[in-house]
Amino acid sequence: LVAARQALSARPRSQARVEIRDGRPRLLVDDRLTPPCFYVGPFHTPDRAQIGDFRRAGVRVYLMPLIMGRGVYGDKGPWLGAGRYDFAEVDELLWRVLRVDPEGYVIFYLACDPYRDWGAEHPEDVSWDQHGQPAIVGMHPKHWGGQPGDCERFGPSLFSERLRQETAEALRALVAHVSASEPGKAVIGYHVAGSNDGQWFHWQRLDPKDLHLADYSPAAQGSFRDWLRRRYGNDEAALRRAWAQPGVGFDSAAVPAAERLWGKGVITDPGRDQDLRDYNRFYSEGVAETVLHLCRTLRQASPTPVLLGTYYEDITCNSANHIALGRLLESPDIDFLAGPAAYGLRLPGYSGAVRSVFGSTLLHGKIYLTEQDWRSWHSGPRDPLYDANVGRAETAEAHNAMVRRESGMMLAFGQGTWWYDMSGGWFRDDGIMAAIREARAAFEQDLVLGGVPRADVAMVVSEAGSHAMLPPSASLMRWHGVVNQVQQFNQSGVPYRVLLWEDFGRRPLPDHRLVVFVNCYEVSAAQLAALDALRRDGRVLVFLHAPGMAGPGDPAAAVTRVTGLTVEAIPGGARLGAAMLPVADPLLAGTDGVLATTLGEGWPAFAVVDPSATALARYPQSEAVSLAYRRFPDHMAVFGGCFTLSDQLLHNLAQAAGAWCVAAPGDAVYANENFLTIHAMHAADGGRKRLTLARPARVVDLSSGAVIAERTAALELTMAFGETRW
Repeated sequence: LVAARQALSARPRSQARVEIRDGRPRLLVDDRLTPPCFYVGPFHTPDRAQIGDFRRAGVRVYLMPLIMGRGVYGDKGPWLGAGRYDFAEVDELLWRVLRVDPEGYVIFYLACDPYRDWGAEHPEDVSWDQHGQPAIVGMHPKHWGGQPGDCERFGPSLFSERLRQETAEALRALVAHVSASEPGKAVIGYHVAGSNDGQWFHWQRLDPKDLHLADYSPAAQGSFRDWLRRRYGNDEAALRRAWAQPGVGFDSAAVPAAERLWGKGVITDPGRDQDLRDYNRFYSEGVAETVLHLCRTLRQASPTPVLLGTYYEDITCNSANHIALGRLLESPDIDFLAGPAAYGLRLPGYSGAVRSVFGSTLLHGKIYLTEQDWRSWHSGPRDPLYDANVGRAETAEAHNAMVRRESGMMLAFGQGTWWYDMSGGWFRDDGIMAAIREARAAFEQDLVLGGVPRADVAMVVSEAGSHAMLPPSASLMRWHGVVNQVQQFNQSGVPYRVLLWEDFGRRPLPDHRLVVFVNCYEVSAAQLAALDALRRDGRVLVFLHAPGMAGPGDPAAAVTRVTGLTVEAIPGGARLGAAMLPVADPLLAGTDGVLATTLGEGWPAFAVVDPSATALARYPQSEAVSLAYRRFPDHMAVFGGCFTLSDQLLHNLAQAAGAWCVAAPGDAVYANENFLTIHAMHAADGGRKRLTLARPARVVDLSSGAVIAERTAALELTMAFGETRW
């Protein structure tokens, strides 16, 4: 401690910021370019943090969990009660890091939950379900109604204005202490977490047999009304016209009844269901506003520039209240977003996935960090299914294959990562730490490279398209149309990026040869103009399900206008999918009849009736054409009445568009013009892989440092199942 204090005495107060350099968001700490790769210490057991291991690996930015509310998770937390604080543990956490690494930097991983009795003191600011029952919670929801038991509390409403204001007051007190504290010199930012799972999920249960929706509390009703005032410019006449409710006003507008929100159907009616669409949007934006309020408070209270971030697995995660990414990206008070690596795809032999619209995140100047919270044999096993889902590796070799795959993915996307040692000691193995050191060195190399990473293919997702749907169907659409589509892209052998549809017509976007539009049910005039501008230079534009159908007017006419292919509505809807027709076409090569996911019954569906189109597939229970393309003089348009195009079909479409294709589909491949990572998901053909580079180049193995080729346009590798090469 004495040595740490001596080292710190000569050190100025640290600062950090994200700055756009050569088209890329870059992290600067004390004006030095710094790789976006961090270590997150244990949530409950800070004494088990691996500060020394990560310092030796070159990772010098440490996120230290700080639970704000006393009694929320044990007898700790500086926020003791209304207006009462004790910050002794804050300095203790800081010295715990600085005793080991006096030159290190700290970001507080803030669990912003208020003290345990806050909900009991403010019952109208607690989350209520549709029956008016308060949520009783721990880290996650436990039950509704009654009183909290041991290790339980009332779950605060994430819309509550009181929660925002009182939490902001506590955060100002924290910043004041840190700013005056000796070890506070090392603090460069705050990760704003909290609520359900620490990730700002609503306190809800969506089991149809035990349904508890959020949020019907007085606080939520009031916040919804304030949001409506802003949305409609305080014009009640505009609200009445939009909602088609002559008697509604800002003081009487209410959260829609559960029977309507959770009703049957797919797309809401723009003429009579605008209140549902507004609430679906508020359901996410209201939470985003809470987070942004807290970040803004920290920004304004801090005397020096600080990094500010939050957990945000967006529409690619299928969380119903994380569909306001656009609001976060527009804010100057967010620098980075983070979220766990996709579950179920973690162990060697799987593709891995980042749950982020990472293309738009980068283009808005933000950094996304995928959370590598890999378990190891040092973590307690539970059951085989759970351990596989969370990625519990039994050997350093398996663990390192995941580290290289996920780090290589984020390098290809131009983003970052962190390692979350949730219970402490999970990474305590020299073999594991060797790969983390290797990954950190790779991110260091990326700092000298400029420009937006190359990808000739884009997947486009729409937040408004999700808001236009009834929540149960929206969840199915997000799972099949977004989450699973990302997985197929990851193993298509084609570099790609994910973009928000809402960015079209609003900001310049990179050029692409193939663009796949997933759920673009709402299309504005500006978006249509941006789309029409893409119809040139031989591009291939793919439209899935029913683009434009959620707007006013005839849905079939809207789909025809957006896609360029003439379609007709199928009365009563259809089961979505693509049953391959017996035709010989290059787009069907190698698909073995597997083209897309089959989904549900009675979904709005449209048959291609365009005489100039080439039919490839029909709906599963109909002779109506569900998948077809049409060649125009300047582009090709593809319509698919389905979700989740297969990896082979995506690869074939990319080839038809003239996009850069790295490898045959089937393995996880992540690449840009500077980095290439492949993770072997099959051992066919003796494990031989052929990779095509973006250009002839010198190729260096990131693990060994060996030069594989001084100049080549292609690589031939032999790989074992579950191995990563980069």
